[in-house]
Amino acid sequence: MIELSKAEFEVLDALWISYPANASQIIERLSDDKQWHEKTIKTLLGRLVKKGALSFEKEGRQYIYTPCINRADYTQKESQNFIERFLVAV
Repeated sequence: MIELSKAEFEVLDALWISYPANASQIIERLSDDKQWHEKTIKTLLGRLVKKGALSFEKEGRQYIYTPCINRADYTQKESQNFIERFLVAV
């Protein structure tokens, strides 16, 4: 399973709302809740591509991003991991 930081998850979560989407659309979705600089979000998009969580296609001067992992699958695996870690700690 792909390991994501909290910030990476938030970017992916913004993309899951509606995709495919370009960086500007993702930045706009995050701007209401986050005070992140545009470059920060683009860096996080790049990390997600490297991790295999996103794919992209270049259209002219824009990159169009699509998630490679399903939200339900990811949250189910994260929930399982949390339960396993919790049970080990007890």
